[in-house]
Amino acid sequence: MLILGNHQGSHFSAAFSNGNLVFEGPKSHFHGYKIDSGIPGDGVYVEWSATDHTVTISTDRLGMLPYYIFHRPNRLMVSDTIHKILNSVPEHDFQLDYAALSVQFRLGHFLGDDTAFTDIKRLPANAIIKLTEHGLETTFRSEPPNPMLDISAEKAVKVYGERFDELMENLLHNNHAPLIIPASGGRDSRHILLALDRLKIQPKICITQRHLPPTPDDDYICAKTLCKSLGFNHKILNKTADILDDEINKNRLINYESEPHGWIMPTIEYLAEQSDNIILDGLGGDRLSESKLDKVLYDLYKQERFSDLSRLMLGRGDYLQTFLTQPLRRHLNYEIAIDAISKKLEEYKGLNNPIIEFYLRNRTRRCIAPSCWNLFGYSNHVITPFIAADLHRLLVSFPAEIHEAQNLHTRTIADRYPQYSQLPYAGDKIANLPNMKEHVSNIFTGLKALKLHSSRPPVTELLPELTRLMSAARSRKDLTRFIALQNRFTLLQQTTRSVKTET
Repeated sequence: MLILGNHQGSHFSAAFSNGNLVFEGPKSHFHGYKIDSGIPGDGVYVEWSATDHTVTISTDRLGMLPYYIFHRPNRLMVSDTIHKILNSVPEHDFQLDYAALSVQFRLGHFLGDDTAFTDIKRLPANAIIKLTEHGLETTFRSEPPNPMLDISAEKAVKVYGERFDELMENLLHNNHAPLIIPASGGRDSRHILLALDRLKIQPKICITQRHLPPTPDDDYICAKTLCKSLGFNHKILNKTADILDDEINKNRLINYESEPHGWIMPTIEYLAEQSDNIILDGLGGDRLSESKLDKVLYDLYKQERFSDLSRLMLGRGDYLQTFLTQPLRRHLNYEIAIDAISKKLEEYKGLNNPIIEFYLRNRTRRCIAPSCWNLFGYSNHVITPFIAADLHRLLVSFPAEIHEAQNLHTRTIADRYPQYSQLPYAGDKIANLPNMKEHVSNIFTGLKALKLHSSRPPVTELLPELTRLMSAARSRKDLTRFIALQNRFTLLQQTTRSVKTET
């Protein structure tokens, strides 16, 4: 059964003075949703309550909902936005966490509970945190054992299909809120849509965002074809008009968490005009059931060659670092990033399919999840069925060989809904190179980016490379590099300036 809380975030500040709790903010708060499955922490939520002597905070089992904590012996702050913490403690000397930024600069997201600031962390997963006059105490819930299954790929396909349909039926039982489905050309949203059709549930609307060049742009074609086959309403949202401004706005909205998502700002604006709907998002479906991870990643993990695995993830060269200013080259060090990733990889040694868990609990949690709740969820509830505890535990209990085949989700959908098995998925069918108008727009975007990046304090020496890329032929390789440089350095510039401008 689904238990809905608020769909908007909040914050509080708490401190003890002469043994008395001084509390500012709502004394009770429940943001997100819980699933009454019998597994503690199931769902995606942050909840707190305050009495005269105690503040208790609890988080979901995967810690997917982005909230931040700042704690000093005389003060505790928890907020859904980093800016509220930065602005509420002007006397505190916040420092950038260069080790964490070394990772984010290259991976595009943070690891674990790190943020850009040494004294601000993400609320941890599966935690119960209590503040009393004696201090802050954190305990972590335990889960029942989840042994690896001895199961064939054919049986896994059947079980996955059945369990997903059962989950969707349970989640939507007695639900009266209209449903909005972000529909891509991939498997996760398709699985959700086909399950709704099987349950004879008509969503209010399905929406698909057009991609910016050079990303292939056949998502909307595949989604349109599927929705037409199902008789579902479908809306296509056009590309953004101002790439750089959207990046800047996105970075602030997601608290400088990750590099992607600027391209979906038109979707965010559309959803902000809707209210009190349930958005069913496919978060985690790809990672848990059809990760496109090269087999060498699995092999390196089995051999516990964590440093080699980290270098493979980042690439053996360090192209990005060559464009940093000299002071930042020392701070944002490649080897520091390798060491941090290696240690984080090792933490998952005791779990089933640890490489999948690493990506789920880091990339999915820190890179993708902020788009669900910081961008999509301001006016609406966001529900993510693939990371429900029962389904998550089932999928990671399948033998590694099933995941290494990289076709579990495709096979499951085809087996469960055979009448739709011939419909294509998105791929590289449409080159999606910009027309001349878009190319000129990219040049002006580059000039705006140069102005931003050359402001004080500068973080990059991008002029020669951006000049070369903007004058180059409109190839996919050059465009991809241009956008990557612009986005990474825009995020870094905003992050490094946030301390100086907000404290």
